[in-house]
This record gives sequence, C-alpha cells and structure tokens, in this order.
Amino acid sequence: MIDLAMSEIELPDGPSGDWRADLTLLAERTRATGLRHPWLITLLTSRPTLGPHLLRVHEYALGAFNGTGLDIDDVTGFAGMLDDYVHSAIRREIGWQEEARRTGLDPERWKRDYMGPYVRHVVASGAFPLFNRSILDSRTAHLSPEERFRQGLDRILDAIAALIPATDPGAPHARRYDAQA
Repeated sequence: MIDLAMSEIELPDGPSGDWRADLTLLAERTRATGLRHPWLITLLTSRPTLGPHLLRVHEYALGAFNGTGLDIDDVTGFAGMLDDYVHSAIRREIGWQEEARRTGLDPERWKRDYMGPYVRHVVASGAFPLFNRSILDSRTAHLSPEERFRQGLDRILDAIAALIPATDPGAPHARRYDAQA
C-alpha cells in the first residue's frame, strides 16, 4: 500500500542538475501525495519499506545532490532532514484538516472564536513577551498552508545551501559539518 501511494509521486527520470529545484519538486509532490493519503506519512515514518517506488523517490533525492561536492553522509543526512520537514509539515496540515472536520471550525474561525479570547487575555497580561511578538508581529501565522510549507522548505534549502562547498577553487568554502569536530 505504501509503495503504491509512492508511485503517485511523479518525477522526471533523473534530477536536472539544479539540486534546489529538484528537491523543491520532490517536496511539493510528496506533500500533495501525503495530503491525498493521510495515512501514508504515519506509515512511512513508522514502518520503512523498500519497495521500488519508494526507492525510486529516495534515489531521486540522493541524486539531486550529485555535483555539489557533499560526501554521502551529508547527502543522506540532508535528504533525511528534508524528509523529516516534509513529513512533519504534512502531518501538521492533516491535523488541522481533521480538527476542522471534527469540530466544523475552519482554522481561521477556530483562531478567532475559540482561541481568540484566550490569546487576547494572554497578550494583554504581558507575561509572555515573545509569544506576544509571535502573535502581533508574525506574518507566518497568516500564510496559507501552501505558503507556510514553501517558506519552511525554503529555509531548509537555504540551510543546506550554506553547507555546500563552493565550486570555484578560489572562492571561500561554506562552513561544512564535521562530525568529528
């Protein structure tokens, strides 16, 4: 069942050579498949399977890093980190959808009518200044699920980019993760 669902993730025959575009494509298509099959992410993270479709998706993720100069430990680590982010984001989005179905309250109405009075009380108390700032100044809370997913994905890819060695031998190298440091 897991491998059949993974077959729905449509990918080119191989990565394009633009690691960031390839991983963005993979993340977005994995998200779409996970949202179509709410049970998939729980099973993927609890029972790893090595069917041909899952292996095809994993190979694509690893292959996206070809030519970056990263060693295999960094490649597998970054692919896993990206998977963890995508799976977590899908799980959170499914949770909001299930809660909306269960209560009949969409996220905006839930925030306004259910949580709003309490949050206003907490903000007025001044007891939690960083929480207040996250409520009063944050744009993230007002993004659509797609925008929030993409914003987080961009942050993950930016972090990976910072650790990819420079390809120009004369250019300063980006900081590399060193497991023995």
